[in-house]
Amino acid sequence: MSVLDDIKALAGGFGVTLRHMLRRPVTIQYP
Repeated sequence: MSVLDDIKALAGGFGVTLRHMLRRPVTIQYP
């Protein structure tokens, strides 16, 4: 179960980081 927890935590962290990285350029490019 520890492996599943690690994967879940990694996926969550990567998702947030990717979302922020993708959202930043889009917000800067629009204006």
